[in-house]
Amino acid sequence: MFKQLFRYFNRSLKRKIPLVIFMVLTLILSASFYLLIRYQQATDHETKLKNVHQTATLIRACIGYSMLTGDMDGVQEILLRVADDESVLQIRLFNSDLEEVFNTIPEPPDFPTEAELHAAMERKKSIVDDRFNAQGRIGYYDPVIAEDKCLECHDTQVGDVLGIVETNITTTDLLVQTKRNTTMLIAIAGVILILTGGTLYVLIKKMVVSPIVAVSDSVKDIATGEGDLTARLALRSRDELGELAGW
Repeated sequence: MFKQLFRYFNRSLKRKIPLVIFMVLTLILSASFYLLIRYQQATDHETKLKNVHQTATLIRACIGYSMLTGDMDGVQEILLRVADDESVLQIRLFNSDLEEVFNTIPEPPDFPTEAELHAAMERKKSIVDDRFNAQGRIGYYDPVIAEDKCLECHDTQVGDVLGIVETNITTTDLLVQTKRNTTMLIAIAGVILILTGGTLYVLIKKMVVSPIVAVSDSVKDIATGEGDLTARLALRSRDELGELAGW
């Protein structure tokens, strides 16, 4: 089958040129738009990570006073209100032993979190978990570090981890936006491919293929004894093809 297709296109410039144009343009546009889509995805993902960080920082700021005074009921009420936002999937609060003390959703998460919790506890730094971004979720693990004012209520030392606030943000909107952008870019690439390919085909056919076909037909007539040896081809081109036709 492939040999037949190759022979079919290889027998005529009229077939080979459109095929070559289509293949080259497809390769160039595919590579260009792939890089563009990847860049857009990376940009959207970076924006989502910033939003997660801002949300987690806001949560910490909101519950900071209640945690300082030991008002756990106030902490839970604030977390429940924050969890009502459409972008927030779940918020969990852990103590220093990594035991869950509060969860805005009764059900446990359907993704592993132990490694991130221990990492945030050991490093004493916030950790972002975007392994499940394609499944619609980004997790943020924010350790609560003891300060001087925390020693009034907690038997600990400054710098110790009192607990961890886990915030899970939905990325469904990001996935929908990425899919929409990808579809739009593919459609634009298709339109560009058709317009550019059609324009190049018409130009090349008029400037290259048609003169070559005319010369070929004239030589064929002469070779078969039916051609006029004194005839000149009506080619107005001043390039090599026009010079060839004028001999």
